Amino acid sequence: MRKTLFLLIITLLLNNNLVSSQNKYMPTWESIDSRPIPGWFQNAKFGIFIHWGVYSVPAWAPVNVPKGDGAQRYAEHYWNKVQSGNQYFKAYHDSVYGKNFKYQDFATQFKATNFDPNIWADLFKNAGAKYVVLTSKHHDGFTLWPSAQSVNWNSVDIGAHRDLCGELSKEVKRKGMRMGFYYSLLEWYHPYMYSNTEKYVDEHMIPQMKDLVTRYKPDMLWTDGEWDFPSEKYKSVDFLAWLYNESEVKESIVVNDRWGKETRSKHGGFYTTEYDEVLQGTSLTTHSRPWEECRGIGNSFGYNKMENLEDYSTSEQLIHMLIKKVSTGGNLLLNIGPTSDGLIPVVMQQRLTDIGNWLKINGEAIYDTRIWNKAPRVNNESNLFFTTKGNDLYLIVTGWNSKQLVIEGVNSCESVKMLGLDEKIKYNVSGGRLFITPPAVTPNNNPSEYAWVYKIKNSVGIKSPKILKKLVWSDEFNYKGLPDSTKWVCEEGMVRNDEKQYYTKNRLENARVENGNLIITARKENYREGKYTSACLNTQGKHEFTRGRIEVRAQIPHGVGVWPAIWTLGTEFSNSNGKWPACGEIDIMEFVGFDPNKIHANVHTRDYNWTKGNPRGGTFNVENPSAGFHIYAVDWYKDRMDFFFDDKLYFTCNRKNEGVGEWPFDSPQFLLINLAIGGSWGGQKGIDDKIFPMEYKVDYVRMYSLD
Repeated sequence: MRKTLFLLIITLLLNNNLVSSQNKYMPTWESIDSRPIPGWFQNAKFGIFIHWGVYSVPAWAPVNVPKGDGAQRYAEHYWNKVQSGNQYFKAYHDSVYGKNFKYQDFATQFKATNFDPNIWADLFKNAGAKYVVLTSKHHDGFTLWPSAQSVNWNSVDIGAHRDLCGELSKEVKRKGMRMGFYYSLLEWYHPYMYSNTEKYVDEHMIPQMKDLVTRYKPDMLWTDGEWDFPSEKYKSVDFLAWLYNESEVKESIVVNDRWGKETRSKHGGFYTTEYDEVLQGTSLTTHSRPWEECRGIGNSFGYNKMENLEDYSTSEQLIHMLIKKVSTGGNLLLNIGPTSDGLIPVVMQQRLTDIGNWLKINGEAIYDTRIWNKAPRVNNESNLFFTTKGNDLYLIVTGWNSKQLVIEGVNSCESVKMLGLDEKIKYNVSGGRLFITPPAVTPNNNPSEYAWVYKIKNSVGIKSPKILKKLVWSDEFNYKGLPDSTKWVCEEGMVRNDEKQYYTKNRLENARVENGNLIITARKENYREGKYTSACLNTQGKHEFTRGRIEVRAQIPHGVGVWPAIWTLGTEFSNSNGKWPACGEIDIMEFVGFDPNKIHANVHTRDYNWTKGNPRGGTFNVENPSAGFHIYAVDWYKDRMDFFFDDKLYFTCNRKNEGVGEWPFDSPQFLLINLAIGGSWGGQKGIDDKIFPMEYKVDYVRMYSLD
């Protein structure tokens, strides 16, 4: 009996530990914000927003109102504007429908008679969209799916008698696009919204969102209507912890930043702008996270039958808008407003078709791209825009000019071509500038309308030359258990930099090899003098080297307080006359979790180091480097060191010939790989204890000699 009880207790403890380790995101903004945004979002670039609901029946908003009051142009706000006595909406409603006609009476007319989700999905696919976001519920509370919390106020119980969310989701996914849903936290006239907000949240809002996610498994949840209450009142972090830990879409789903009146551009997933504004007239000028601009083709999100041709953006304006957003690191979520019977207005179809035709030729410069760090600042007068993909640079010209184009910051390139044009482009590179002579374009050979793209091949950074003489040392981690003791030494103790972890020795809980990877695990636990444990491996006394290439393929951890590194120290480090920094230190990779989109390389010597405030180093900007494996490398020559991220050169440290105090790197160094917690740099913003355990995975370590 005692043995059975003991086994039962052990089983329960193991199960609790398993649940705890699986629930890596805790209900705090610090933890929620540490989750990397799934990579598909930044690669997609272009999505379709759809505002469709009961408000599509009156489909009315004034068009001749001051531009400063954009919300008055929003037809989807019809009910609230009438109810609050807005002079334009109230006068229109009373004159057309009568004072006794209620907004709820429009619901029976929202029939979606001509709605064909296959036709919609084909249009979006041909427009070049990679994702679609449908209003599952707007501020009026009417849902486009059979929500148990909105009985008789949904599209299945009344009006269309169809599951509009389900039908469109199925076709969008079948066409290879990602499906998302807009959901309003706000309901203007729900009886508990303001009188008993906690009950509204617990019994209505959160159950609805969970149902939406569970039922349709979307890749995006786009919330809105957050401005009346702080996120704490909406219990936003509790819901997001469930979404990230327990839902079936926890790995792929993306959310925005509209979770409480304090959260825009601060918390959540990607940041949002709306008609180039954040909220209440403020603009977002810097983007520390991925971001997205949403806007309509016209001035309203919901269909507004009062809008005329001059109220709609032209195809050229929309394509230029997409180019501008993408070149500055954002996505464009472009809205359409279908009619109440399910038709997409022809003018909107035409705009989407034009965008798609342009993307068929030039999409290479849009999808999967990132910003060019050397690009000139974008303003309203700009007509040259830049994106990058791998080592290629794309120049997008939005105003044709037959004069020579001069691009600053390009030191070399392999070739230049115009996308869609089978003609040789004349160019030359001189003095860090690229000179391009535009081709002769006629109506017969013009590759595209509205904007033209030059692909400048192999011009971003310099690919690592990898002139490899021979592999001189490696660990491929093709074994299981503790790290190979013939190659690695495990440091032990509280070692350096005021770090908070205790480095353990020969402890599988902190350093193990399995499935082809070295796994260093940092844990929150009391162990000897430390409150955290981790591991630091080095090759001191096992393998030391002078010059060559060091290459490590690794997946770094994330979260506030982590400080993983790949680095070297001079073998004289242990001698009393050769302590740091005189022995020299080469930081091949450093990453601090509170600054999650930057990889650092640094070189420290007696004369140049962080204690003097003059270290030599470089930074590579990359979104979510912890989301996957990357290659970190240094090519160490007699006169310089070149540092690489995925074979892109981003920093060179040149020898100054100022003596050994500046360049102690004619003597051997040994390699270290560690995961520190806190410390003088990694702990500057504290430590998020909810992230543990946290893993640092290394696929291989290789050292080569160089010609």
